[in-house]
Amino acid sequence: MTTQDISLSVHTYLSSISLYRGDTAALICNVTVETPQTVHMAVSWWVELAGEKPNERTEKCGLGRSGRSVKGGRRYSGHDLSTDKVEAQCYRLQLYNIQAEDEGVYHCAVTAWVQYPDRTWYNAASTKSNLIKLYPYAQAKDLLLIPVIGGVASALFVGITILSTVTCCYIRQLRVRKR
Repeated sequence: MTTQDISLSVHTYLSSISLYRGDTAALICNVTVETPQTVHMAVSWWVELAGEKPNERTEKCGLGRSGRSVKGGRRYSGHDLSTDKVEAQCYRLQLYNIQAEDEGVYHCAVTAWVQYPDRTWYNAASTKSNLIKLYPYAQAKDLLLIPVIGGVASALFVGITILSTVTCCYIRQLRVRKR
């Protein structure tokens, strides 16, 4: 068999339309393979984080052709991630407790492995998916912090101004009465 006997395509999408800081992001990688032979898939997840040099992608984790995790663990933000096989040709990357540092462009790369009759494996085809932009929105409580600080500062300024004006006027009135 040759690599022309295999048709391999991959599509990645986010399982949720909007994600907020602290949520779990699930990226789904659907693989379509057309071949008469038995194929084992190896899937890896890649990311180009916001703020990194362009085209500087980092492999985050993946599953080998046997279905076992080959890389994984923690992200730059220090939180966990995992990858698993959801269905026959469907793989998932989960980023737990996403933060602003997780913002970036993600994709999965898939390699189709075929076994020769002598039990050795060869890379029959490889491809990568479309790019997915992950952007965790700030939660309402995060957005309210600045207005609350501004409000408290304004209230203190106005309060101090009023107290100092009233105190000055009162002291001036006392001086006028003593004369």
